[in-house]
Parts: sequence; structure tokens; C-alpha cells
Amino acid sequence: MNLIGPNEVFGEVALLDDGLRTADAVAATYCCLVLLERRDLLPILNDFPVLAVRLLAILSTRLRRTSQQLLDHAFVCAEQRLAKTLLTLAGHTERNGVRVLTTQRELGHMVGLSREGINRHLSVWQRKGFIALAPGACTIRDRIAVEKIALGDEVAGS
Repeated sequence: MNLIGPNEVFGEVALLDDGLRTADAVAATYCCLVLLERRDLLPILNDFPVLAVRLLAILSTRLRRTSQQLLDHAFVCAEQRLAKTLLTLAGHTERNGVRVLTTQRELGHMVGLSREGINRHLSVWQRKGFIALAPGACTIRDRIAVEKIALGDEVAGS
């Protein structure tokens, strides 16, 4: 399960290889989407090869992310995976107080844990003041502590 942010593309695999879609998409917020048909895209790629190169870069980035996720699932403990996922969802910011809008069930799908397992870790982190929980959301209060967990420098314990 991946989250697609503003100005990102999805569905590119089926668009490029003319195969079946590899996943479904569900909007978490209001969206404005642009739909491209393969028959319309191929001539544009021929006329503007820089777009083809950009699509290759997008696919390469996604492949790298998928490879990292597989490595994490094989070799990184669930607590670290959860911390990494929260930081990814929070975006590239150094500040505290970033609110992540996702349910514990969705986090479980991303991390590979049950909702109950996610809840155990988040509850411990909340007691330690690292995060604040609300229905369908989590606010990172101490980003440095969560980063330490993600790196395996600190195990918050369950």
C-alpha cells in the first residue's frame, strides 16, 4: 500500500505496458485528477522523449522504494517499520506537530502488522510523549525520538 501525494502520478505501469492495473486507488482527500489514455500518451512520448525519461525516473524511484520495503519487511523489526512509515507520511520536515491522517488499520497494511499490533506500539509512544493519537490521525510530537526508533537507535518497547 502506497500513498500518492500532490502532483504525483499513479497507474503508470498499466498505461505503459497496456496490461491490467496492478492496484486500486482510493482518495483520502479531495482530488483533481487527470486521466491519460495509452493511445494519447504514446504519440506524446515519441514527440517529447524527455517525458519518457521522466516516466522512467518515476518507475525507478518506485522500484527502489519497493525494494527498500521488501528489505525492511525481511530485516527490520515492526517497530522500526512503523516509525519509518510515520515519518514518510509526515513528509520531509524537521518540525514537531505534524499530523498524519491515516487509520491504524491502514498503518497496519503498510507496515505488515495487525491493527492491534500498531495500537500497542502507538500507545507506548503516546505514553512517552513521542506522538499524540486521535481517531484516524497521529501527531508526531517528538520527531527526533521517532527518527531514533526508525534508525534502531532507540527501542521504545511495547
